[in-house]
Amino acid sequence: MIYYIAENPLSLVRWKGSVVPKACRWAVPCSALAVLYSRILHVWTDWSLIFDEEPSKYEVNSWGLITYVMGFLIVFRAQHAYNRYWEAITLVERA
Repeated sequence: MIYYIAENPLSLVRWKGSVVPKACRWAVPCSALAVLYSRILHVWTDWSLIFDEEPSKYEVNSWGLITYVMGFLIVFRAQHAYNRYWEAITLVERA
């Protein structure tokens, strides 16, 4: 439990007991991979294709792969949360 002191407005920005360190463990590596992927795509992309109206097939395929993986992860996490919710509801009803 986090105890807040009303006189100190900075008590709302604490690391101890916060989810920020745990979120940063996932966000920082993912951001670094995104920047690395962007740099690699930038170097390997033919500049003449960028100024054309249709994107290259590699760009479309990579975005499709990223979209598929993110969609799968979101659905998996939502289903897992839904199962935990119903498990909690049934345990509360039994008590």
